Amino acid sequence: MCHSAGNGSSTRANVTAAGVSFLGFTPPRPLRVFYLQAEIQYHYLRERMQQIGLPPEVMAAARENLVVTPKLKLLLDEGGSALVAQAIQQAFPAEPVDILCIDPIRNLFDGGPDGGGENDNAAMMFFLKDRVEVLRDHVNSDCGIILIHHTKKLSKHQVKEDPFLTTYPWAVSKAACPARHPIEQQPGKEPIMAHVSLTPSPMSAPFPGVPVVLALDLGTTTGWALQAADGLITSGTVSFRPSRYDGGGMRYLRFRGWLEQLANDAGTITAIHFEEVRRHVGTDAAHVYGGLLATLTSWAETAGVAYQGVPVGTIKRHATGKGNANKDAMMAAARARGFSPADDNEADAIAILLWALETRGGVQ
Repeated sequence: MCHSAGNGSSTRANVTAAGVSFLGFTPPRPLRVFYLQAEIQYHYLRERMQQIGLPPEVMAAARENLVVTPKLKLLLDEGGSALVAQAIQQAFPAEPVDILCIDPIRNLFDGGPDGGGENDNAAMMFFLKDRVEVLRDHVNSDCGIILIHHTKKLSKHQVKEDPFLTTYPWAVSKAACPARHPIEQQPGKEPIMAHVSLTPSPMSAPFPGVPVVLALDLGTTTGWALQAADGLITSGTVSFRPSRYDGGGMRYLRFRGWLEQLANDAGTITAIHFEEVRRHVGTDAAHVYGGLLATLTSWAETAGVAYQGVPVGTIKRHATGKGNANKDAMMAAARARGFSPADDNEADAIAILLWALETRGGVQ
């Protein structure tokens, strides 16, 4: 399932679990749905569920069959798959799960030993065969799998002309799963496919006056934190490391693609703040930082987004009160503010974002 962010994944999960018809699809009975999502924290997830606006009887029917995880910081590697399988079996001890949703792919993606991203065909094939299929075999070899991938917004005409344009650049989906796409072509007839709105739903509409701000801790593993248009703050880490078959420039192409996807999902970015590093321990780290910085600033110039480097000492002092705070102190400061950073890169990105929001980019 490929769509732009905020286009009804939660609604589809609810009606499927309730066993009612939706967009021309009617399940034979209420289906047991395990919705593995790694994007929305518990309280916002609960708010979105309340805003769906489905009839009370549908929500009541879905309550027994739908299990949705709050935001997870997890990769579907061997260890992560084992944890998910255990959680699914605990959620449905009597009967096996019918539908497993993974939302979004990029937040749970494990590209294997070469570390490729979700837009790398070889890495995606590894993920589908060695991770998703193995997980399904553990919980129910007959269950359906829904992989949710956020895409750029397209017009209905563009989708009609080329349905797989919505999956770009995730082209491997067409090659790996040609029989599993809900699209059929019969000679002399129009393609048969569900008509889905490609415009944002009201629940994802921007809140007036709330800037979209992105904070980055650039490096081999890049930490990021984002305040979205609804005021929600999300964070994480991402690696653009090229595989052994890639050229060195692939790291920066992936970074640029990630920026474009993030801007498409989050809405128009108001400003980007990044950690301004003046000294690196190693030459390789300096090269990576310089390449990422050049890619970031050139993309921002093209997109018309304001950007600002923030000195390391300024970030640490604002977060901990000490300009030379170590990694553990930065992690502790982020946790004290209610966040759960996976590592110091994410903690630094959170600190940069909080500095930018609370000082209005250093003005106050």
